[in-house]
Amino acid sequence: MFERLRLKRKGTRGMGLVTAAKKRGGERGPEGTRTTVHYDVSVKARFQDGGEFERDFDVGNLFLGTSLSFGAGDKVPILYDPDDHSNFIVDEKTMRDEQKAWLERKKREADEFDQEAVREAKKDPPLN
Repeated sequence: MFERLRLKRKGTRGMGLVTAAKKRGGERGPEGTRTTVHYDVSVKARFQDGGEFERDFDVGNLFLGTSLSFGAGDKVPILYDPDDHSNFIVDEKTMRDEQKAWLERKKREADEFDQEAVREAKKDPPLN
C-alpha cells in the first residue's frame, strides 16, 4: 500500500498495454440493484531500455467499484519507479481525468449541435 502511495506521488508517467481484462460485478441483485463493477486487469509495460514487465491489478473493489472500463488492447497510463521498471501501477486518476474531459467534450459537442438545430429551425418558417 505504501509503495502504491509513493508511486502516486513520485512515479514517472508512462503507458502500458492491457493484455487481459475480466469485468466482475455489475449484475442485478435480488432487489433489482446492480452490484459494483471492478476489473481484474493484466498490463504490460515496455521501456526504452528494452525492459518489459507485466503485472496484474484489481481496479475498483467490491465496495467502491470503478467507473473505468478495460479491454484487451487498451493503452492505459501507468506510473512507474524509474529505478525499478517492474514496479508500476495503473494511473487510475489520470484515466478518470481523461474520461471526465472526454465526457465534457462530448456534452459540449451535443449542446452545440442542439443550438445549431434550434437556429436552423428558427430560420425556416413552419409549413402549416
